[in-house]
Amino acid sequence: MAKTVDQALWYPSSMLEEMKAIAASLGTTPAWVLEQSWALARPEVHKLEGNRSWRAERLFAKRYGESDKVKHVLTLSTSTMDEIKTQSARLDRSMSWLVARCFCVARDDISQAKSAMTGA
Repeated sequence: MAKTVDQALWYPSSMLEEMKAIAASLGTTPAWVLEQSWALARPEVHKLEGNRSWRAERLFAKRYGESDKVKHVLTLSTSTMDEIKTQSARLDRSMSWLVARCFCVARDDISQAKSAMTGA
């Protein structure tokens, strides 16, 4: 079994509720949704350089920009957490900033997977 670590992250409250709803509909956890978001958005994250614009910024601002932030503790694999920490440091951004934008990028793909799994 993979080693895990608990990590507190800040999300827009509406994003966290959406992650919880997706997780519940799939019979899984918000941590799984975040891990999938990371896996789907990782190629884009690795290509980011400095202050270069990322499509996730527009998606985030449009959908979650006005929402209050809430703290939520997730249990993630140490390998995912280490990679998020490394990329956050490289981009000079917080881990919360990075994973929230990864969810924005991956949201539609996760929702499509949800539809395929549930037949919705």
